[in-house]
Amino acid sequence: MAYLPGKIGAITIGANTIPASDFSVTSNSDTPDTTNFMDEGFASHAVGMWDAEISFNAFFAGAGYPAEGELISVSIYAMAGGAAITFPFCRVSSVDWSSDAKDVQKVKMTVKTTGAFTFAL
Repeated sequence: MAYLPGKIGAITIGANTIPASDFSVTSNSDTPDTTNFMDEGFASHAVGMWDAEISFNAFFAGAGYPAEGELISVSIYAMAGGAAITFPFCRVSSVDWSSDAKDVQKVKMTVKTTGAFTFAL
C-alpha cells in the first residue's frame, strides 16, 4: 500500500505494520516555575518531565494487537520516503474495536510514552 503524506500512514507495533487512517501525537513538557529574586521581576521556567500521548485509528488486520497495560514500541510512518517517528516505550492505555456494517473493521488505540523519546517534525 502506498502512503500519501497527510492522507494515510502506517503504525508499526512490534513486528506488525498496520495501515492507519489517522493518528495524532500530543507531546507535553512540564515547565516548573523556577522564578527567584535574581530574575529581576521576570518569570523563569525550566524544562521538566516530557510525555506524549499517541492515538490512532487503524484498519483491522487480524490478530496481533496488544492489550491494555502492555508495553510496546510504536513507529509512525507519515512522511514520504519512509521516514518514521518512533516512540520506543509506550504503555497501551485503551483499545477500541468497531465493526460497522457499511464500513471496514477498525481499531482505535491510545498509548502513552514511558521513558525517553524524540518527537520532531
